[in-house]
Amino acid sequence: MNPQATSGNYVGKTIRDLRLRQHLTGEQLARHIGISQSKISRIENGSVKLQPSEIENLLNILEAPLIIRQQFQAVINDQASKTRSQKFNPLETHRLAHERERATGSIKIVSITMLPVLLQTLSYRQAILSLRRLSEEERAERLTYTLKRQELLWNKSRQFHFIFVETALYSTPAGSVAQIAQLDRIRQFVDLPHVRIGVIPLQAGLPTIEFCPFCIYGEQLVVALDIEDEHVIYDAEDINNYLQVFASLERIAQYGHNAAELIDKAQEHFRVICSRV
Repeated sequence: MNPQATSGNYVGKTIRDLRLRQHLTGEQLARHIGISQSKISRIENGSVKLQPSEIENLLNILEAPLIIRQQFQAVINDQASKTRSQKFNPLETHRLAHERERATGSIKIVSITMLPVLLQTLSYRQAILSLRRLSEEERAERLTYTLKRQELLWNKSRQFHFIFVETALYSTPAGSVAQIAQLDRIRQFVDLPHVRIGVIPLQAGLPTIEFCPFCIYGEQLVVALDIEDEHVIYDAEDINNYLQVFASLERIAQYGHNAAELIDKAQEHFRVICSRV
């Protein structure tokens, strides 16, 4: 049995039941949403795959009860997990990240061993990509999306909050000279009012919980990242758990002058190395 067809049939049948419960015709529902009646028919027949935002809009218009919303979320999460495992595309991940960042005014990012992509210099990013089996075209495409994403950092109407562990300051994919320039770039953001840079000192440790790098978009969406995949999280309870983890990391991170001192210390370390060469 095709899992996608199964989930599509469930979604379509439930939408139809909710529509009939509200005494709406397919044409009336289509007018409410601003789509064609034929698309409503395809939705109810399970032949159209809807985006999460489209499903949410339908459920709101049809006044769906909480239990149905929870069931829909379970179906969406299950299908998304299966789709990602079959068709993971790193370039698509960068494109989606760019779209989410453009659509969100507040972004919280946690990184562990590497510096966040949005803060990386071109040399640092190129060195990371060179470690992967990529063609020149693939590498160029990813660099293009990286630069597009980084342009948003200068938009003062947005709020960015980065937290990373002190060890990330010493990760050197591009060597000591490039690392000095990379740290100088991070240093420039420390005093910007719309960008918060939090550095967790080594001696502070980490909360005794398992977690991977993650991004929180406006407290409504979480993307957790592992080596080969990303996991998109919409569930309110799960998002709240990530917000709590972020808050616990924020409490032990250093900001402002203290964060700058940790960055300067790392930069001096690499200057000494370069002076010995």
